Amino acid sequence: MGMGNTWGWFLTLIKMDCNINNNNEHEWTFINDRQKGLIPTLNEMLPRAEHSFKSKWGGQDGEQYTVDLYQRSCTCRRWNLSGLPCPHSMAAMQERHQKPEVYIHACYTKATYMKAYQPLINPINGYKMWPKTGFTPVLPPSARKKVGRPRMKRIRGPEEYLNPLYPHKMLKVGQNSVFCRRCGQHGHNRRTCSVPLAEQKEGETAGGNAGRGRGAIDVQ
Repeated sequence: MGMGNTWGWFLTLIKMDCNINNNNEHEWTFINDRQKGLIPTLNEMLPRAEHSFKSKWGGQDGEQYTVDLYQRSCTCRRWNLSGLPCPHSMAAMQERHQKPEVYIHACYTKATYMKAYQPLINPINGYKMWPKTGFTPVLPPSARKKVGRPRMKRIRGPEEYLNPLYPHKMLKVGQNSVFCRRCGQHGHNRRTCSVPLAEQKEGETAGGNAGRGRGAIDVQ
C-alpha cells in the first residue's frame, strides 16, 4: 500500500468517526508535520479546508536582528547597504504574507535601467574640429639627449640571475649579494663563513685533502 493510500484510509476513518462533511470541514484544524503524501491527500480529501504552513526553528537561538519593513531596514545592515532584502527581512515578509519583490530598491527595476540609458551619447569631435582659442598652444617639454651611446637594455636587479644554470653567479651591474662557495649561502664569503658543515662521510679523512694544492681546507 502506497503512502498516499495510507493517508487516504486514515483520513477516511477520521471523517467517519468525527462526522466531517463538506459543510463543516472548514471548522476542523489538523496539525501535523509534513509527511510524504500527506499534502496531496489533504487537498483531495478536504478540498474546502484551509491549508497553511508555519516554519519552526529546530536549532538553538543565535543572534537577533530587528527588521523594519516600513523603513526598509534591518540591524544587520545588509538591506540598508545593498537595497535588496536580507534573509531576516524576508522571514518577516513571509510571516506577514508579503512579497519580497515589493521591497526591492527602485534602482534594480527595469524602468530605472531604461531611464538611465534613455539619453543618447553623441560621439565627440576629433582634435581637428576643436574650436580655436587664440592662446599659445601647450607644448610638451623638450627632450634632452643624454651624453654617450644610448642604452639598449634595461638595468636588471640584483635578484635577476644571468644564467639559470649558475644561479650563484650574480650580475655585475647592481650586484649587492655575496655568495659563499663553502656552504652555498648568500650574504658572506668563504673566508668569513661560520656555518657548521655536515660530518665527513665514512672512509674520508682529513689527510685525503692534502694533495689538492694551495688553499685546501680540512673539514674537522
